[in-house]
Amino acid sequence: MNFIHTVKTKLFLGAFFAVIVLGGLSSCDSPPQYSDIPHIGLNRVSFVEGGGASVDKLVVDISFQDGNGDLGLADSDTLGPYKSYTPKLDENGNVIKYGSRPGLPPLDLDETTASLRNWFLVDGDTILHHINPHGNNFHLEIYTKENNEFKLFDFVSQGKRPIAGRFPILFQKIGEPLEGDIVYTEESSSIGALFKTKILKFKIYIYDRSLNKSNVLETSEFQLSDITK
Repeated sequence: MNFIHTVKTKLFLGAFFAVIVLGGLSSCDSPPQYSDIPHIGLNRVSFVEGGGASVDKLVVDISFQDGNGDLGLADSDTLGPYKSYTPKLDENGNVIKYGSRPGLPPLDLDETTASLRNWFLVDGDTILHHINPHGNNFHLEIYTKENNEFKLFDFVSQGKRPIAGRFPILFQKIGEPLEGDIVYTEESSSIGALFKTKILKFKIYIYDRSLNKSNVLETSEFQLSDITK
């Protein structure tokens, strides 16, 4: 099949995305038959160690296919299912306010965002919240090998945000199939410090605008030294 245009965009939102979208069929081509649930494949993963004033860079390059092309979030997609955070509810379906019961998380700051980690203010009340997975459409989970078992690394407990981000709107018209590549770059001064001596696995997935979750890519085990450029 011949695709007749390529679009490249780059976005910074806590991470860099470079997106190459292939779409737009000529009249002699039949549209590819992809599932409306996005499918992704792994192109490559690499690590660039910083030094001095430079930060570490973790680069994840994936391919994607989607049958109806409803991929990407706009800057204005901050309400409804795309909220960054959603309130936690008690057994009666009510929001949980700070100080309303024993054993609640403390009022401490996220080191990455300098905002409250577990709480947010609503109409003067401090409400317990959790991260909404649909507030971002790209997710990278890091697993570390401990006692011969891989365990999900808990960034939140370390005062850091999970590795996730938003790639922008990719479609010109919903309903048309899309395929292309997404390159995600996480910049952080702590990647090497946290994981340099660890045996790792990554799990990677995306969401479309209808909240369909793609297949989950899982890497083989490796160390950062194996992927360092």
